[in-house]
Amino acid sequence: MRDAPRRSSVWFDRSGRRLGALGSPGVYFNLVLSPDERRVAISTVRDGNRDIWLQELGSNAASGFTFDPRET
Repeated sequence: MRDAPRRSSVWFDRSGRRLGALGSPGVYFNLVLSPDERRVAISTVRDGNRDIWLQELGSNAASGFTFDPRET
């Protein structure tokens, strides 16, 4: 996973207009929009750990949802 490309996720409205970036560039595997459309669950790798983070769309604040200890 160390060589996985870092990507930026971009948020668009239904007409295709770009609304902005979703968080910072990283290694993302899955993005799932919450039913209320206020958060996105993101499977990502940070500091060698693959975890799920919740990204708030209004404030762009992220919080960890799972915390898998790094394997050595």
